Amino acid sequence: MFLSLCIVLLCVLVNRVRGLSDIDNIFHDFQFDITSNVDTTKKRIISINGKKDTYGPVIKVNSGDTFMLKVKNNICSQEELNTAEDDQQLKNYCTTTLHFHGLIGIGNTNDGVPYLTQDPINSGEEYVYNITVPQDTCGTFWYHSHSSVQYGDGLRGIMVVNCDEHDKLTYNVISVLSSIDLESMQTRKNLAVPEPFSSNYDKNLFNMEEKIITLSDTYDEWGLDILKKKVLSYDGGPDPLLTGSMINGNTKPDSFDTFPAGTEYIKLRIVNSGLSGTQVINFEHHNMVVVETDGTLVEPYILSTLSLAVGQRYTVIIKLKNEENRVRLINGCNKMMGYFSKSLWLVSDSQDMEQVISNTPDSSSISIRSLPQLDKHELFRDLIPIRKEGTIQRQKDITSHFLRDVIRTLTYDYRFFSDQDTKIKYGTGMYKMNGKTLQEYQREPTELPCSGRSIEIIINSIDHMRHPWHLHGHQFQLVSIGNGREGSLDKNVPQGSAWDKYQEDIKYWEETGKVPSVRDSINIPGSSFAVIRFNLDSEGTWLMHCHVEWHMAKGLGFAFKEHANKDAVSESDHLYDVAEKTNDDNDDIEETGESSPSEIVNETSSQPNKLKVLLIYFSIMFSLNGIFYFCMI
Repeated sequence: MFLSLCIVLLCVLVNRVRGLSDIDNIFHDFQFDITSNVDTTKKRIISINGKKDTYGPVIKVNSGDTFMLKVKNNICSQEELNTAEDDQQLKNYCTTTLHFHGLIGIGNTNDGVPYLTQDPINSGEEYVYNITVPQDTCGTFWYHSHSSVQYGDGLRGIMVVNCDEHDKLTYNVISVLSSIDLESMQTRKNLAVPEPFSSNYDKNLFNMEEKIITLSDTYDEWGLDILKKKVLSYDGGPDPLLTGSMINGNTKPDSFDTFPAGTEYIKLRIVNSGLSGTQVINFEHHNMVVVETDGTLVEPYILSTLSLAVGQRYTVIIKLKNEENRVRLINGCNKMMGYFSKSLWLVSDSQDMEQVISNTPDSSSISIRSLPQLDKHELFRDLIPIRKEGTIQRQKDITSHFLRDVIRTLTYDYRFFSDQDTKIKYGTGMYKMNGKTLQEYQREPTELPCSGRSIEIIINSIDHMRHPWHLHGHQFQLVSIGNGREGSLDKNVPQGSAWDKYQEDIKYWEETGKVPSVRDSINIPGSSFAVIRFNLDSEGTWLMHCHVEWHMAKGLGFAFKEHANKDAVSESDHLYDVAEKTNDDNDDIEETGESSPSEIVNETSSQPNKLKVLLIYFSIMFSLNGIFYFCMI
């Protein structure tokens, strides 16, 4: 009898230990073999694990999971490596790194910026990214090369971080939609969801299908040829001619995907993973409900037409009409004068696909400008985060209240220089921010304290074009942004259209108590400005840059370094707004070139919580001792 009881107790202990071990989440092991290949048009591309649609495998993990990604670089042949000894651009292209776009809290050494956060992965070498996803991180992300112009050639892919909150919000939105007539849905308004994270639903009552939609512009030539001949040449400009676009790697005017018969709702994770073009999305005769922007869950918002800057991600939900067998996703990729138009047809698998394709009209002539409620401005007052208690103070602060504790304001003005002095100095025309290029900022970044307090950055566009901007290592609140042509914002000169707009936005946040849109990527209109705020809570050197690949190569961005030592920045910075601004764009600056590698730390993993391991160990030992003692007496 005692023996039987001991066995029972041991079984209970095993189950208890299993429950404790669940705290440590799941470990994933991935491997990327990166090679060169050709697509169906014989254009040279980069292939991950043999894929030829310029996208690598989708990485799917859960919040709190750890994954190890081994990257093996076989991009260049031995003949190209020999040539690269005398060709710096080819040499750069033959090395690689990976950046996990929007995935914060994984450490500076995992940021994937060559010569800044890690040594580049040379040809024939392997490198392991060992990453633990923070417990409060959830949503849609993507990975891409941060070396040369590789990602447009195919070194990119989607990353999905699943969590209970994302699922709960999805099904609570669907629960509300199930009782709403499609014709009565009002756009540009929030969908009232009383308890967005309630567990009081039965997902088996709803037939929902999830899809990933990747959007990109395309070029007819190999990326490195464009970079060398049309961008970094002496007379090269910043914007080579776009020649097309694609949806999910398909360049045809119309492409097709299926959903199971009986599907009532479709959840789509949409990513602008292109090189330069703003993307527009519309579901013909349907409205969409936005539930996530750039990894932040938002108060559900109803839209007809959605605009995405390069780097931005959205999760949306659409409700199908009764017995609807196909839905048309209309896509416009912005080019210099107009749009490339395409459609993705989502078709029930109960339909005869050959017949559907033969009866489908050509989508290349759709008028994107005629889409309902087309608006390419940032909806920063509308797409606001759901207030929630995060498990990490950083996430809780950025989504729970308007950041007021600003210790410093930095102002950066940017424009393109193609004068003879610039071309002689850099070998080509370049963008400069306050007189310096991105490459120069990487060598001498702005010094800031990693104090946990907030910083405000003003970015002024002295340029007529719209530019997509991305911040590494942080999410930010988009506090204020112009609509275009307001001119620059200068807090030392409190007047003008930009100042009025800034004051209007600050007053709005103060009076409403709302939280500004939380993003990591935005579009800044031409001849205008944007103001962002974020917490200085991530030690390391980080970039903020234009996400047009060609513009990065031509210097558009800056770098800042957060020091753990709070005294690294003078005390005056904690008392006054300081505008770090250089009016003389011809100041003497060190010659451009490849930055020297900084000190690299190869141990890139975020280790599991040691306290949890010790608790499990002592629980096991204590329980075993108790069982053995009981069985022996």
